[in-house]
Amino acid sequence: MINYKAVVLASSLAFSSIQPALSQPSNVGKGYMGIGISFASLDFSGLTSNYDQYDVSVSNNTLLGAIIGYKFTPYTAVEFRGYGNVSEGDYMGYQVSVDHYFALYGRLIYPLNEDFEVYGLLGYGKQQATVLNVSDSDSDVAYGIGFQVMNGSSLALQVEWVKTYDENYSGYDSDLGNYNMHIKESNINVNLIYEF
Repeated sequence: MINYKAVVLASSLAFSSIQPALSQPSNVGKGYMGIGISFASLDFSGLTSNYDQYDVSVSNNTLLGAIIGYKFTPYTAVEFRGYGNVSEGDYMGYQVSVDHYFALYGRLIYPLNEDFEVYGLLGYGKQQATVLNVSDSDSDVAYGIGFQVMNGSSLALQVEWVKTYDENYSGYDSDLGNYNMHIKESNINVNLIYEF
């Protein structure tokens, strides 16, 4: 299992050791791109055909993604993100994973100084998830909060919490019988961004 705190701490320490190569650029009216790692937590609950209730959380899903965006003003940006699964979870031998995720986000930014800002995310995403070997694609509103640290250069480190999914499913599976399940997903993201 990946230790999220250790990854965030190691990323922050590595980032803080980078010496600024350039003077602080103006980051308004600029494009940006980056890579991100997302630690997804899937919570699912429901009833089996035998009316057995289950309530399970699986948090060992890891996705790797790419980000491309544009910052219009010091306070607004829009971006597209795409992620693919690099590590899936399981529950009692059943696959539990976020297979892929694509989203368009708006970012509302509050700069605290030239090197640190907090922001909110609001957007719409489409993902494919597999829970208890039942796979389905669906779209949902996504929202979250984060912060960005710059180091006097064009590089930025972002850390975020994002809620990407909250849906109900029902159907029939040969192993599970008739099922009803409620799936919620939240993510901790660590992104490395380059502004150009």
